[in-house]
Amino acid sequence: MQVLLVVVLTAAVFGGMAFYLLSRDNGQEPIWALATVFLIGLAAAQLAGVINDKLIPYPVDTSIGFVGALVVGIIPGIYEEILKSLPVAFFVGNQSFFRQPSDGVIYFAFSGLAFGLLENIQYTVQFGAMVGFDRLLTLLFFHAATNGIFGWYFFRARRRGDWKIAVRAAIFLMLAHAVYNFSVAYAGAIPLLRMVAYVISVVLSVLLIRVYVLARKDDRQAR
Repeated sequence: MQVLLVVVLTAAVFGGMAFYLLSRDNGQEPIWALATVFLIGLAAAQLAGVINDKLIPYPVDTSIGFVGALVVGIIPGIYEEILKSLPVAFFVGNQSFFRQPSDGVIYFAFSGLAFGLLENIQYTVQFGAMVGFDRLLTLLFFHAATNGIFGWYFFRARRRGDWKIAVRAAIFLMLAHAVYNFSVAYAGAIPLLRMVAYVISVVLSVLLIRVYVLARKDDRQAR
């Protein structure tokens, strides 16, 4: 029953965040395009889960040292961000509907939401309701934020023809992801790290809202 409750809460958080993004867009985005990036996010989460199962033991052995910390934090931070964002970039990059700054935030954040949705359901089913609820407070917000923020910079880089903008943003978000992963994995040994994970998720969520507001402002100015 507790597992089911966490799954329902996860779906509700997903719905709330999707509604926030799409309600301000006045229904301009094609449903098939949103469905496609949603499926991309689900597929990315599934593939990342397979890789994580091979690389990362759970619960994490906190005695594995620096090399273990790299595996737990930095490496998944790199490939999860690539899996979430790169297929979306290829999909939307030359589409006619990808024409406004806010589109960069919406499509990428939607993929990130799908990634976080499936990942948290998997955590809940595999490791129990308490793990799922704990991750619920960070995962969906975190994955939507990292992807949505990158989408904003991807759109700007594409419009200006300056891809260094997107590369710098990607590196920053991968590092944030690495610190988040490390903090969550080692929180059992160092309780303060749990707060670090929450802070990272909150800060990135605020940044996502900020770039979305800026993107909507750019939309209005471009009309």
